[in-house]
Amino acid sequence: MNTRQKDELKKLVTRDIYFDEPLNKFTSFGVGGKAEVLIFPEEMAELKKIVSYLKQEKIACFILGKGTNVLIKDEGIKGAVISIIKSFRNIEVTEKEKDCVTIDAQAGASLAELIKFCVQRGFSGLEFASGIPGSLGGGLAMNAGSFGGELGEIVERITLINGHGEMREMKKEKLSFSYRELRLPREAIVLSVLLRLKKARGKKVSDLVKKLWAERKSKQPLGFKSGGSIFKNPEGFFAGKLIEGAGLKGFRIGDAMVSDRHANFIVNMGKARSKDIISLMEMIQKEVHQKNGIKLEPEIIIAGE
Repeated sequence: MNTRQKDELKKLVTRDIYFDEPLNKFTSFGVGGKAEVLIFPEEMAELKKIVSYLKQEKIACFILGKGTNVLIKDEGIKGAVISIIKSFRNIEVTEKEKDCVTIDAQAGASLAELIKFCVQRGFSGLEFASGIPGSLGGGLAMNAGSFGGELGEIVERITLINGHGEMREMKKEKLSFSYRELRLPREAIVLSVLLRLKKARGKKVSDLVKKLWAERKSKQPLGFKSGGSIFKNPEGFFAGKLIEGAGLKGFRIGDAMVSDRHANFIVNMGKARSKDIISLMEMIQKEVHQKNGIKLEPEIIIAGE
């Protein structure tokens, strides 16, 4: 990115734009190199202008949520990194029926905020996401799920902005969800999601959220920096059990360690680098494949040079 392009981007952004910004403080792993430019758009018109300009100048763009399911390489990210988590966080009820309700939530809202909204109003259907960190947009892109539920099951419609800065709606029947994945048009940024939930009585929603949260805390290394589940569960297997069966619990490369609580988590013990985590992932894949003939597929997104 040249000086002219940087100056033009400064004119388009109201407030939060940073150049050569370290990304380690924006990821749950606590690792990652610098972003050539990091932008937090204030509102829709600004986002449209930014996206259009990046397209015009052929500047690559990476969308970063709360950084909970992503590993940024040590060399950082060339081009622009855009995050909508500061301003695009509104949640509102759009329609109420006898037994159901629809809510429109902007993609920058955290899943924790969304669950709190549902608990306060007795809306059921999102309890499975209790304890899943990250933003709604990031969770949607990964079709986040747990305890037998997935986001794709409750989505009615999404609104996105394409690489030309144009807004577009996609209804449920046009969305292609699969295990830990939603296929979206290239360069698309999810702006908001319409969710259909059920009405529940009394403390049913609150009690289930508390129960699932307690179960997650008892099994996962939540006190350490990590990127969540590292590998997808192969059909018929649990990745954590396969890794544990290969004798890798507690194994480490540098300050990157396979969690001794849940083997499908890699934790940063202090000064881990991205290359340490990647090397550990590759070693896990090799050992599990040699022992079981199964190739583990990463669940986290690896981004950067």
